[in-house]
Amino acid sequence: MARRVGTDGSLLSSLPWTLLALTFAIAPHLPYLSPWITVAFVACAVLRWRIEVRRQRLPPAWMRATLALACFLGVLITYESVSGVGPGSALLAIMAAMKLLETRRRRDQFVLLFIAIFLIMSSLLREQYLWSLPYLAAGVLITMTAWLRMSAGPEVRFRMSLATGGRLLAYALPVAIAMWVFFPRIATPFWAVPIDTSSATSGLSDRMSPGDISSLSLSNAVAFRVQFEGEVPEPRNLYWRGLVLHFFDGRSW
Repeated sequence: MARRVGTDGSLLSSLPWTLLALTFAIAPHLPYLSPWITVAFVACAVLRWRIEVRRQRLPPAWMRATLALACFLGVLITYESVSGVGPGSALLAIMAAMKLLETRRRRDQFVLLFIAIFLIMSSLLREQYLWSLPYLAAGVLITMTAWLRMSAGPEVRFRMSLATGGRLLAYALPVAIAMWVFFPRIATPFWAVPIDTSSATSGLSDRMSPGDISSLSLSNAVAFRVQFEGEVPEPRNLYWRGLVLHFFDGRSW
């Protein structure tokens, strides 16, 4: 049986950029991730960096497979599904952590950077605020710089790679502006993920269409909280009148 050897340290120059790109990509998802996923990612990142610095051995294949299966089951138990924006981003984050433990060559780093791009873009599935644009652009810039650092020679400084990544983003800016101006706005997302921002899950908005609240009774979300100054009324009196929508345009009130 061939003896396993440690890493050769060839990723010392590019691995920090890969870890930084993954950290930037996962950061927008932290408020929605279970704490154990965040802890697992940090632990795997620190362990992988320590392995590279000390030229240690990577965990054996059976251990990596066991950890990957345990993490998959953990996501399934935590989110009760692996489909959707929340479970999907959690699965991407934990699989990136697991991929770090088997990263031996630059080819493996390419896979990690692809995952980083997917994580950055998936954060837009939840919210599209203008203030988040600089952060997402910085995340893409760092990811592209990490890409360039993997193929750069020892004489190439990171500032040159950073400048090249910035130029590539600048080249893509006119296309992005054109798509922003001319791409049609549609009411529902064209990506096939189970996320519906129009259906009511807790409370009602000032606009309602037939079917929007069909699943409201099945939601476990808290609608509102009430505090009584005196005795609690009888259950038959615990009803509150909602909004009254008078105007109907043929499709919604």
